[in-house]
Amino acid sequence: VYLRRLVKAADKISALIKCVDEAQSGNAEFKTAEKGIHAKVDEMAAQMPEVADFVTEFLPSYGKTLDQLL
Repeated sequence: VYLRRLVKAADKISALIKCVDEAQSGNAEFKTAEKGIHAKVDEMAAQMPEVADFVTEFLPSYGKTLDQLL
């Protein structure tokens, strides 16, 4: 059961990353989806420490340039 929830969270995170990428590319249609998916990922993060760790440690770097990361 927990593994199923973890896979579902990974799928939502993947969708969120796609939205971030599309929004950074100028596709404004993904902004609304990004907000909704981000809210769902935040709900999952409140219950699953693995999701919370990913959101805290890795998610902020998505959508940034290499110069911004360095």
